[in-house]
Amino acid sequence: MDQLEQQRLLHPTTRRILIAISLGAVAIILLYVLYTAIEVFLLLFAGLLLALFLDGVSSWLEARTPLPQRASLGLVIFAMLALLVLFGWMVTPGLIRQTEQLSSSLSESWQQITNSLEQSTWGQQLLAQLQDIPSSATQGSSILTNITGIFSRTLDVLVYIAIFIFVGFFLALNPEMYRDGLLHLLPLAQREQSRKLLNVLASTMRWWLAGRLASMAIVGVLTTLGLMLLQVPLALILGFLASILSFVPIVGPVLALVPALLVAAGNSIEQVIYVLLLYQGIQIVESYMLTPLIQERAVSLPPVLTVISQVLAGLIAGALGVALAQPLAAVSMVLVRSLYVDKFLTDHSVQVDPTPN
Repeated sequence: MDQLEQQRLLHPTTRRILIAISLGAVAIILLYVLYTAIEVFLLLFAGLLLALFLDGVSSWLEARTPLPQRASLGLVIFAMLALLVLFGWMVTPGLIRQTEQLSSSLSESWQQITNSLEQSTWGQQLLAQLQDIPSSATQGSSILTNITGIFSRTLDVLVYIAIFIFVGFFLALNPEMYRDGLLHLLPLAQREQSRKLLNVLASTMRWWLAGRLASMAIVGVLTTLGLMLLQVPLALILGFLASILSFVPIVGPVLALVPALLVAAGNSIEQVIYVLLLYQGIQIVESYMLTPLIQERAVSLPPVLTVISQVLAGLIAGALGVALAQPLAAVSMVLVRSLYVDKFLTDHSVQVDPTPN
């Protein structure tokens, strides 16, 4: 009897150990799958952002017109396509022309910088070190490899864009079906709370995306106008680059500054200083005025957390990870606040629900 009682006492403990081992194994497998297919998950997340944007705009239109949901969505998609066509008809020829001029201007600016470096001893040493770096482009046997690599990367980008648009459109077409399908995988007692959490996440992402797009538009306009006032060549393409790259905080503005400085370097040192001050001023306005004002209803990410998330996402998934690091960090903050802070720490001073009053 004593041995039977001991076996009965050990049985629940053994079962809990087996359950813990099984859960750990499942977690390791999921992490491995996530790591090996990280680009697929990031594309799905990017498509989800597009779907939330389309669904948010179509829902706003549906609430203010007699149009049903699908008709509103179709009208939104048609309007976006019409704007793209109009943009392409009005702006693309100028962008293409200025892009060609930018390539030529950057080459001339680099040549001028090289000539300036050759006038000093440390500049000659720097150029010598740069020339010692082996360049695969100078090797005749690698030309075909380089062309194949460029074609492959271009094809990958086109496939990524197609998947991004496909996922976004179909998720926006019937978001309730996918949301309810996800909820049906959970126990019945947890579905209502999970539904509320999904609504909070969707609202957070909508407001974050709307704020990001508004900030990008303002940065692009201010940059273009500022460069025009400074009489910097290629102001349109440089402003367009600044607008697109500002989607990625911290890293994007730095990347946008480099070609602007090189173009200005072809004119004068004074213009380089003015361009640097212009970009720095726009960055200050965007970081300390526009972003807090526009994203007042969304999750506010501390700069340190933004940098850390970009570094980690860049190490794991490259450029695509860096581009999506901030929205991923915003989602993670909402999950941590909802599932940990609010439940276990009961810190009610932390606001979780960013939905408007």
